[in-house]
Amino acid sequence: GAHTDYGLLTLVNQDDDTSALQVRNCAGEWIWAVPSPGTFVCNIGDMLKVWTNGLYQPTLHRVINKNPKYRVSVPFFYE
Repeated sequence: GAHTDYGLLTLVNQDDDTSALQVRNCAGEWIWAVPSPGTFVCNIGDMLKVWTNGLYQPTLHRVINKNPKYRVSVPFFYE
């Protein structure tokens, strides 16, 4: 389900051809984080919110894989 990560930052490398990651934008809408070759998604974590006294908010995100093929996602958690 939808969640935030508890660390400082999370970098995610996704398959280039499978969209499954959604993030919630400031308007409260779920939008797709469409993979772009050679790039990473950077999610702000709960710890960065604490360190900045709420200036930066954690990224609420979820995975919805509607594609029948396998998906590979490699996250790196900075804590």
